[in-house]
Amino acid sequence: MRSVAWLSAMLVLAFMATASASAKTFRPKGVKLTLGLPATWHTTKPDPGWSFEAVAPHLAAFVFLSAKPALVNDTAFLGSFVTFQRQRSKSLGPHMIFRAKRTTIGSVEAIETIATGKNATDEYSYAFQNGGLEYTLVYATTSELLPKEKAAFEKSAASLRFLNAA
Repeated sequence: MRSVAWLSAMLVLAFMATASASAKTFRPKGVKLTLGLPATWHTTKPDPGWSFEAVAPHLAAFVFLSAKPALVNDTAFLGSFVTFQRQRSKSLGPHMIFRAKRTTIGSVEAIETIATGKNATDEYSYAFQNGGLEYTLVYATTSELLPKEKAAFEKSAASLRFLNAA
């Protein structure tokens, strides 16, 4: 009976080690937050206008984070973000489907927008404010790879944590 309990405990520990090894926590420079991504992803030099960028193996998916001083209140920022994303999605063609909803990211109110379309670059985007900064978090992949990458995007967004100011 003891050996069964011992074996069960070892299996649980092995599972926990594997689960935690499959994700990596990133702390983008200049912002007080952490973000989890699959362990196989790596950072790369951010494109202009972005604070952080990471990429999946074989360039299958990307994540971008922008953090800038907040210039307007939360309601105005979130509203303008939805308007911008909707117009951007429409400009890509009638095949694009756009959705927006309120959500929570890292314990703050946020907007999630999803732009998808056949043979397109699909994006899951989030906008939120915290600590005097306005953030934009974008996950992107092709429409063909979205079914494979979607769970990683959702898990990463749920992992975002703000760090206490010290």
